[in-house]
Amino acid sequence: METPVPLAKVVGQNVLRLRTTYGATTDEIATAARRFGLKWTDSRVSALEKGKVSPTLPMLIALCVTLSEVTQAEVGLGDLFQYDGLVQLTERIELSGADIVRLVQGTPADRRRNVVGHDAGGRPIVELTHDEFERNLRDMAFRQAGGEAELRAAASLNISPKRFGELAQKLWGRSFSAERNFRAGEGSSAQKRGRVARTLKSEMRERLIRGDN
Repeated sequence: METPVPLAKVVGQNVLRLRTTYGATTDEIATAARRFGLKWTDSRVSALEKGKVSPTLPMLIALCVTLSEVTQAEVGLGDLFQYDGLVQLTERIELSGADIVRLVQGTPADRRRNVVGHDAGGRPIVELTHDEFERNLRDMAFRQAGGEAELRAAASLNISPKRFGELAQKLWGRSFSAERNFRAGEGSSAQKRGRVARTLKSEMRERLIRGDN
């Protein structure tokens, strides 16, 4: 029988994976996180990586912004939920890591688990109802109003996604992601798109400071 892993542990493992892959230290993560409103120290980052910090949606979005800045790569919510197995969300909800990634990317999961008990062999007994599933989605608050790039950038500028989208249209006549992809060029690397994204955010920040938006 597969034992579900707590969500906090999955997030922590992925933060550790991303940090070590790009050669960042816990202190670098903590320093960047403080710039985005997370009152973290390197010991707090270590606790997060060990699965000892309960994740909230605002914290996860700020964490994506932080990791993107430190690693100079695009880190989205889906990157924090990568897991090849079942993840425990509540006492009655277990989802595969792949399903959680699909949900946060705005795509319905192929399968959902509302666990009401276990059979004699220890296998979960799953009851699926439309109303319960929709209610659970709302409670988890994992549906996104826009793309991950826009959400992360809007959070870094401390403005709403709606205002962010309107500002992008005024500046470039298209969305943030569309402008980033246009400037980076077809087939560009994640690192190059990340550099372009930082340039775009600087342009938006200057426009906000001028107050003529």
